Amino acid sequence: MTEKIFINRLLLPSTPALPMEFTIVNSINDVFGKAFYFGTIAECQYAKNQLQSDITVSYWDLSVSSFMPAIGPLFVNYAGSYYKQVCQIGQSDIGAFCRSDSGNKQWSGQIIEDMRDIETIKQRVQCDEMMFLSPAKTLPKEEYRCWVAFGEVVEIVCHDFSGTPIKQDKERIATVTERVLSWDSFWAPDLVYVVDVCEWKGEFYVVEYNCFSTSGHYSADSNKIAEKTREFLKKGLFNNGLECRALQTGN
Repeated sequence: MTEKIFINRLLLPSTPALPMEFTIVNSINDVFGKAFYFGTIAECQYAKNQLQSDITVSYWDLSVSSFMPAIGPLFVNYAGSYYKQVCQIGQSDIGAFCRSDSGNKQWSGQIIEDMRDIETIKQRVQCDEMMFLSPAKTLPKEEYRCWVAFGEVVEIVCHDFSGTPIKQDKERIATVTERVLSWDSFWAPDLVYVVDVCEWKGEFYVVEYNCFSTSGHYSADSNKIAEKTREFLKKGLFNNGLECRALQTGN
C-alpha cells in the first residue's frame, strides 16, 4: 500500500492542491491504513492512543518544566522564571508573563496587567493547573516557526504573534535555520518537532516547542512539509516509532 500523508482541513487556513499521494480528511475517523497524520490536538491524542498500528503521529505534551532544564538560557523566558498553581497567583504576579506549564496550554500565555487578568485566568483554568511565569519582555513582532525532522529544517516561516505572515530575506532565514540546527545537535524534544524562535537583544531564542502533527501551518508550504514527511516514511525512518527524547532522558 502506498504511504500517505493525511492532513486535516481544520489545521489549514485553506485547502492546498496536494498530489495524489496525499489525502485531506475532515476527521481522524476517515483515516485508514499506514499514514502520517496532521490534525488537531484532540484528534492526535486519539490517534496516538487508539490507532498506533495504523498511523504515525507526532504528539506529546512537553511541558516547559520538561524542556527548560535541558536548554536553559536558550529559552527566551528562562531568566527569573518560576511556577505557581492557578490558585496561588496573586497581586505579586502582576507584570509577569504567564502561560500554562503544560504543552497543551489551557492558558496560551499573556502578560498579567492587573487583577482582572488574574480573575480571568482563575475563571478559565483549573485551580490546580501549574502555570509558568517569568518577567515580561518586549519582544519583536517577528516569530519564526520551524519544522525540524531528523536533523533537517523542513520548512520555516515568519509571522507575527497573530499568525500574519512577515516577509523575510533569504539571508535572515538562513541565519535562523543555522541556529535551529545548532540547537538540534545539542538537544531536541523528539525526532520530529516544531520550534518557534524569536530574536531578543540581537540573539535568537526558543519561544516554545510544539508537535510536528499538531502545529498550525500559518503561511507554510503544506505541500513541502507533506512531501518531506513522505520521503522520511519511504526511508523507513519512522519504523521505530517517535518517542520524546526529553521525557526518555528525564530532562
